[in-house]
Amino acid sequence: MLRDLLRAEGFAFDRKHVTTLMRRMGITALYRKPNTSRLKRRGAVYYFRCKIPADLVDHYKKREILESLRTKDPKEALRKVRSRSLQQEEEFDRLRAGLTVEELTEELLETLSKKWVAGVLAEDEGNRVGGWMKQQHVFDWADRLIQ
Repeated sequence: MLRDLLRAEGFAFDRKHVTTLMRRMGITALYRKPNTSRLKRRGAVYYFRCKIPADLVDHYKKREILESLRTKDPKEALRKVRSRSLQQEEEFDRLRAGLTVEELTEELLETLSKKWVAGVLAEDEGNRVGGWMKQQHVFDWADRLIQ
């Protein structure tokens, strides 16, 4: 914004000069500064490192997430860590809300139903091989088919 005001007055400054002027005047930018605290470097490769919030440690069964960004370029690493950080925050929010699946697609529904039917058939086969089913198992099995 300051750069635009100076340009409107006829001054042509680049970003670095405007930053210097802002520092001299004691002005700070209102936009959020990049969070690079999750960017770590091991040797030449950059990593995404994120502390897991205390309320979600039980879900992850660890205290931090450490993933390679698969790059040695600092600019690309910064871009990737920002993107990955946003993804991680969204995942934390979903877990806190109790939603683990974003949406149920047709493929996912079909896969889940096939697994459920396979489980029911495997249980039924086991009961048949093991002898006659008890009366309660028949009712439970029928209820599961209806649901």
